[in-house]
Amino acid sequence: AVVSTQSTGDDPEIINNYIQVSRIFNMFVMYGDTFLPNPGSYDELYYELLRQHGVFDSLNETGLKYKEATHKEACKDLLSNLHNVRAIVNHFSPKIEAWSTANKIST
Repeated sequence: AVVSTQSTGDDPEIINNYIQVSRIFNMFVMYGDTFLPNPGSYDELYYELLRQHGVFDSLNETGLKYKEATHKEACKDLLSNLHNVRAIVNHFSPKIEAWSTANKIST
């Protein structure tokens, strides 16, 4: 699923929905150890975050696009909430790519 970033800057309800979704992911990243059933669940969570990084990239682009225009505070909140997820993606993606290259595996 890809997030459409067209015409969202004029709709605060959509941006607020993005904020709520990003908060949920952030909650799982930050506090998942208190409610996820086992450590393997974190692996699965990180796998899905990496696999769907395009969605988070699109959300980030939306926040960047509108943070100085319409709905400044909401977009800044969105960008803040995406920080941890984007940090995970930015940390693990190069490592996975390097491992894949070294082992001649395409991803």
